[in-house]
Amino acid sequence: MKAYDKKDEERSYFILNTSRRTQKNKGVRNIKAHITIVMHLYYVDMLERWTKYIDDIPPYIECLVISSNEELIRIIESDVHYSNIKIVKKPNVGRDISALLVAAKGYIKESDYVCFVHDKKEHQDPYRYEETDLWVHNLWENTIGSSVYIENVLETFENDPQLGILSVPEPIGLYFDTWAGRGWYGSFQATKDLAEKLHLKCDISPDEPPVTIGTALWFRTMALSKLFSYPWDYTDFDDSKLKSGNYVSYAV
Repeated sequence: MKAYDKKDEERSYFILNTSRRTQKNKGVRNIKAHITIVMHLYYVDMLERWTKYIDDIPPYIECLVISSNEELIRIIESDVHYSNIKIVKKPNVGRDISALLVAAKGYIKESDYVCFVHDKKEHQDPYRYEETDLWVHNLWENTIGSSVYIENVLETFENDPQLGILSVPEPIGLYFDTWAGRGWYGSFQATKDLAEKLHLKCDISPDEPPVTIGTALWFRTMALSKLFSYPWDYTDFDDSKLKSGNYVSYAV
């Protein structure tokens, strides 16, 4: 079952996978797994928006906030909503990708299942403000939308040992058209180079779009072991190249 969250039907839509959102799973708390939710946050004015999600995370799940924003870190440290959350400070380089691959690496390697989600804003194109905001809503709702949703995600992994990744639905819109016909967005060669560097055995073609975009997902740590075994460092990221699609952050 899928529900559609629409904002001006003629302009854009984002599919919200809300199946089994209210059917509580009573057995998932008995799983013998280390679960970590990693959040990369930067924008202070968006922080209140994430409180409802953080409050509803089951208490047996480890929570990690990674940020390079000193003001945001101070607010989190003094806010009761974040009292059970570990805070990791990172340099302001590499954005969400370095947060995942460098700052959170040690925590991820100790986990069986991991969720990664982040905040985001559109800074360049005013036509995309509303659609980007709706896409961010899509990212959070389809990763940690509620405690029931989280536990049903975990049950899905437990019931299928071959399942490695669960990703959010792709964004489609009048202005937000990255997925619609331009999925690689200039990053195909960088992605191919990264696959070779990590010694991945996979079929990759410029004619087939990537599985997902947005870097918000749930994954079984073993499924991405080659990605996290690579010795990533902050020096691997040069944010001056963000305007180029052929950049390692987009390849990841």
